[in-house]
Amino acid sequence: MFCRLHRHIGQLKVGDTLEFKGPFQKFEYKPNMKKYIGMIAGGSGITPMLQVIEKILANGRDNTEVRLIFANKTPEDVLLKDRLDGERKRCLCF
Repeated sequence: MFCRLHRHIGQLKVGDTLEFKGPFQKFEYKPNMKKYIGMIAGGSGITPMLQVIEKILANGRDNTEVRLIFANKTPEDVLLKDRLDGERKRCLCF
C-alpha cells in the first residue's frame, strides 16, 4: 500500500488534489511491526506522528523506517519545530 501511495504522490503536479480520510481508529505501535511507516501531517496533526517517531527512536532495537511529510502555510506555523529538528539530528533524515 505504501509503495503505491508513494508513487502516486510523487506523480502529482502543482495544482493537483488528493483526498484523505481518517484517522479511523487508534492502534498500539509495537516495535518492528512494520518495515516502513509513511506519515502525512499538517499543522497540529504532527503531535500523534511525533509520539510514534519518538517511540521508535527510543528503542535501539526498532528498525522501522519512518517517512514524514509535514506541511504548514509558513515556516513560522511549524509546531514543535525545535523538537522536530532535534529528532531529525538523531536519525538519517533530511
